[in-house]
Amino acid sequence: MRQIFERHSVDKDYVSSNYKKALISLEGKGEIQAVPPAHKRPKNKGLVTFADRVIAIFPKGSSK
Repeated sequence: MRQIFERHSVDKDYVSSNYKKALISLEGKGEIQAVPPAHKRPKNKGLVTFADRVIAIFPKGSSK
C-alpha cells in the first residue's frame, strides 16, 4: 500500500486513507488480491483495515 501511495499521490490532493479505502473496495469486488487477505486483517469499528504493509496484487495486464 505504501509504495502505491508514494508513487501515485505526487501532486494529487489525496491522502493515504483515500488510497486505503479504494484498495479495500477493489479487494471487496475481487478486482485485486491482498496479502494478508481481509479476513486475516484487523478491523476498526467493524471495518476491514488496510495497513501500509499490506501487499496489493493487481491482476496481470491490469491498468490499475
